[in-house]
Amino acid sequence: MSTRFSAIRAHNEFTTSKGSIMLPPPDLTQRAADLLATLDSNPTSSNTYNTAFIASLSTAAGTPRFPQALDWLRSHQHADGSWGAMLPVPVDRLVSTLAAVVSLAECRRPWAENAVRSGVDHLWEHSEDWRASPHQTSAFELAVPYLLDQGRRAGLNLPAERFTDIEQLRTAKLGRLPAVLPSDAPSPLLYSAELLSPQLLARQAERFQAEDGSIGCSPAATAALCRHGDNAAAEGFLRRLAARSPDGGFPELAPIEIFILGWALYPIVRAGLRPAGMDKHLATLRAILATDGLVTMSAGFPLPDADDTAMAMTILHRAGTDVTPYLPHLLTFERDQYFTCYEFERDGSVAVNARIVEAFSPERQRYAPQIEKATGFIADHRVDGAYWYDKWHTSPYYATAHVAFGLASTAPELLNTTARWLRETQHPDGSWGAAQGQPEETAYAVLALDALVQAGLTTDTSPVKRAYAYLCRHVDDNDTQYAEMWNGRGLFTAPHLTRSAIIAALQLATAYL
Repeated sequence: MSTRFSAIRAHNEFTTSKGSIMLPPPDLTQRAADLLATLDSNPTSSNTYNTAFIASLSTAAGTPRFPQALDWLRSHQHADGSWGAMLPVPVDRLVSTLAAVVSLAECRRPWAENAVRSGVDHLWEHSEDWRASPHQTSAFELAVPYLLDQGRRAGLNLPAERFTDIEQLRTAKLGRLPAVLPSDAPSPLLYSAELLSPQLLARQAERFQAEDGSIGCSPAATAALCRHGDNAAAEGFLRRLAARSPDGGFPELAPIEIFILGWALYPIVRAGLRPAGMDKHLATLRAILATDGLVTMSAGFPLPDADDTAMAMTILHRAGTDVTPYLPHLLTFERDQYFTCYEFERDGSVAVNARIVEAFSPERQRYAPQIEKATGFIADHRVDGAYWYDKWHTSPYYATAHVAFGLASTAPELLNTTARWLRETQHPDGSWGAAQGQPEETAYAVLALDALVQAGLTTDTSPVKRAYAYLCRHVDDNDTQYAEMWNGRGLFTAPHLTRSAIIAALQLATAYL
């Protein structure tokens, strides 16, 4: 806990007949304003996957172009030989460790040989762990075969035969794409362009490389442009990222300004906060939506998605903007059984479909068939009749909160046992989540419970009261204290989004103290 917050806490405890509780940290509205004023500063954390691709870049003389990326890999290997997020999610550890050992296989530094050896040992010992996991990283079915092949070329002894079935997933993924699409039109493959052939990568770069030099908002894909030929714009982009990096590593996504804006604003708006600077951000969303009714995660990414589009509509609706003229654009993402986030996805997203339901709420009757379709998909993915997982985030509390936001008033029967699940999974210190509790997961649990209370689905607010003091202790945590739970090619954290959820949860919790 920071010294500043220790002082705040000492001056804000008081005693009631119910015992010692805490007042809100001073001025949550100001905290929200401060957050919104810094959205462009290091929006996501460094991760192994992207850092490894950049660490492998070398000059014509064989020296590393980004030595700080190598140093980052050296300092972020876990004691068991693996790489990846601080929480041991098997698919993340698998892909991250593969990326790291392949990158370091060509490193001439003395420490790299031992690092690779222990990483390879970890892969052999844990090659089957991912099969029991409820999560898959993005492009998992493309990344694993690619990295195994690169490791074979580098002479690494990897357990490739244990992953032959992933080739079938790879075939299914690529089979959804028309043969001409990867080079002639934008597709989700832009985000994972480093996994394509050099020929396809070059054609994509020719058509879709952004003005800032990046491709697919992906440092790894941008690094591939440098690896397969001279690309001054791509290298310039990576060097600007390196200059801004707080730890020498590289992020999962950059730039990602529209996504960060939407997900930071939503909890704040939901909690009824109106911080300084919010109107400017709302105007930004209105201007983006007014262009063609569709929203992308970044101005430099040419492919709109249902998630960012529905989120923008929901935020603006809650803030008082009439979004009904834009709702028909969401039908772009409608499919036979559910709504996709992007075209040609292999599977759907629970949170995206819940967000679609919430976005359609201003015109429920007009869009009743679409709401029913999305709700049916969500119902089919309910776990133990009480909670959900989502493909873009590893926490069930994130997915369950967004389902509660979308369905509490439209399909409350799907949430009848969710409040009980939340009560039963709360830790004794008031937190929820992995490794005996995470601030981000606790915030989502509080937001979910508030949605259930507002819909009349529970009257028991005692879990929120127990969570309050825990969140007060973590509202001013350092960015590096948040666990990586967002799902890309590797896991990452988005500190602004975690902090926004905590601020909103504390604001809502004050009503139950």
